[in-house]
Order: sequence, then C-alpha cells, then structure tokens
Amino acid sequence: MNTLRWEDYFLRKNAQFHDFWQNYLKQDRDILFVLGHGFDPRMCLCSQAILDKNGNGKRDFVVVNFVEGENSPSKDYRQEVENNMKQLEESVDKRGKIVQKSIQMENDDGYRIGPREAVDIFKTYSDFENYTDIVVDVSSMPFNIYIPLIGKILLILDREKASGNKMISNLHVTVAENSTIDRSIKKSGLYDEATYLYGFTGNLETISSEEEPTVWIPILGEQQEGQIELIENHVSPKEICPVLPFPSVNPRRGDDLMLDYRELLMERLSIELRNIIYAAEQNPFELYRQVQKTIEHYRDALHPLGKCKFAISSLSSKLMSIGAFLVAYEESISNKRKVGIAYVESKGYSMKKGASSDMNIRSCEFFSLWIFGDCYSTS
Repeated sequence: MNTLRWEDYFLRKNAQFHDFWQNYLKQDRDILFVLGHGFDPRMCLCSQAILDKNGNGKRDFVVVNFVEGENSPSKDYRQEVENNMKQLEESVDKRGKIVQKSIQMENDDGYRIGPREAVDIFKTYSDFENYTDIVVDVSSMPFNIYIPLIGKILLILDREKASGNKMISNLHVTVAENSTIDRSIKKSGLYDEATYLYGFTGNLETISSEEEPTVWIPILGEQQEGQIELIENHVSPKEICPVLPFPSVNPRRGDDLMLDYRELLMERLSIELRNIIYAAEQNPFELYRQVQKTIEHYRDALHPLGKCKFAISSLSSKLMSIGAFLVAYEESISNKRKVGIAYVESKGYSMKKGASSDMNIRSCEFFSLWIFGDCYSTS
C-alpha cells in the first residue's frame, strides 16, 4: 500500500483537547478562527474553550453567513442565530476582530451554489500570512460548506509549502460532537437528485471514465434511506462497501444501523457482508485509513480489467465526514485519482425543540485535529 499522508496523525479529545490548547498557547500564537454563523447551539463552544486558555497573540474571526433565501426552513431560527453571534462577540470582546463573509446558498435560478461560494472565501496565502494558526470549527457548518472550505485552505497551504515557504500557518479542525443534537438537526426539502460535491467530483462524470466501474463507499448514519437511494441511483455502483461505526459510543449502533437498513442494503442493493467496512466512530483518521485500504484493494483486484473509480458519501457525523474529506483530498486533489464525494443537497435545515438544552450543551465532546503544519514537518 502506498504511503498515506496522514498515516501518523494528531487528534485530541475532551481533556486532551484542553491540555493541548493550554500548552500550545504558552507560546505566542496569532490565530484565525473560521466559524459558521448558524443556529446550531455548538457554534461557539470550541472557540470559546480555546479563548479561555488565554495566551498572547491575535484572536481574529471569519464568520461565514449562509444566505439561504426567504423560503428556507432555517429562517425559523433567526433568534438562535442572533444569540450565537452575541455570544461570540462577548467572548471575543476586544481581543480580536470579527469579519463576516456571506455566501449565497442558491442563485436566482434555484441552483445550489453554496459549495462554489465557500471555495471563494479565501483566495491566496495572503489571507493567512499574518497568522501562525488557522482553526476551522465545523460545529455549526453544513457538510457541503466545510468540506470545500477546508479543502481550499489546505490546497493554498500545500501550494505555499511547495513554493519553498518554510513559515506556513498550521491548520486545525475542531468540532463539538453530540449525537443527540446531530439527530435533532435534519435536512429539510431534499433535492430529488444527488450530485458530486464541488471541488470533489473526482472526474467521475467525464466521458472518458464512463465505462470504468464505480465502487461506492457510503458512511452510514441514522434515518438516511432517502439519501442512500438517491445517491445510489446517481452513482450507479458496481460494488457497494458501506461503512459502519465500530467501535462506537453506543456499542450496538452498528448492529442497529444494519437492522434499520437490512431490507435496503441486503435485499434491494444486494450488498455482500464481506464488503462492510468498520471504522472507529470518533476517529476520522481511522476511517481515512480503512477507506484507503479498501480503495487500494479494489484498484489491485480490478487492475487486470482496467481502471476503476470511487465515490464516497458521508451520511453520518461531522467527525466521520472529515475522515471522508481526508481520503477525497489526498486521492483526487493531491494524487489526481478518480475519487469523488457524492451527496444530496437540501434547501435548509430544521431543529427539534430542546436540542439546545443546557444538558445537551454540557454533554458535548470536544475534538481537535491538526491536519497541516509543524507536527508533520519531518514527514
């Protein structure tokens, strides 16, 4: 198997999260935080935890506003959005500046353009050169925004490193995970067709690759049957390798998912049990490794018959979707191989009452991933 970029990785959870940032900020650090301005009650948790560690240096913020249109169900949560911004402003106070950048999620013709807009938030390394660290917190960002956004930042940093710059910003990704809140926030108004994520099409739809078989790797989460069917119809895979969480916080979660999707997976899609991939629910780097191994296996097995291509779909948590991102970035962006991310767009999101309860907030788990920078300098 080829050497993996993130074979050695940096991941900190809960107490380790706090210990890392406490020690890391003993040195002067100029930090640019990138947050989504949404109604998710976890919007400010990670950045607040880092700000609480004090330390010297800049503490600036880019807050991404999602302009979804007046018909979006997300408009029902204006008050929650305003409360989150007020909380952020109070925590930052005079320690740094807050810049808001808006992206249109839909154009005048009704096409979803959010991912394209996300890619243009940052354009060159000049956006980062005054910062030692970039922290992208995805706790309050939708999947189709934070994946292309992180991808663009990482691409800029990779190119700057390739140009010979030795003093490049570090890139961290943080997330406050809570499965109860995740289940309480749902996509509303799904589009009736799946697509490939902008920036991560993997050239899967080019004419030259039409005859190449597609292996589809869906990362399963609860209540996603409609999306699974739409994506499967779009991808038209020859092989399907679903990912189940194991180990997981709930030891029975993988079994429960198989029971929920038994008819769809086993009878309608005829998935073979040997094709199932197991990956740790709270370790995106482990998911990255397992999916990379699967891709390498199929490339070797199908090589005598020609080339093949791969589609990944994240239908689970933000943590696991970051694992999917790492695979797609390394394969399609860095290595120019045919690996894309397939998903279904939505017209907005809705949140169940009580999702932002104090009990849910207190039970959030904090994760910090260091995906570019000093800790990889010897690799």
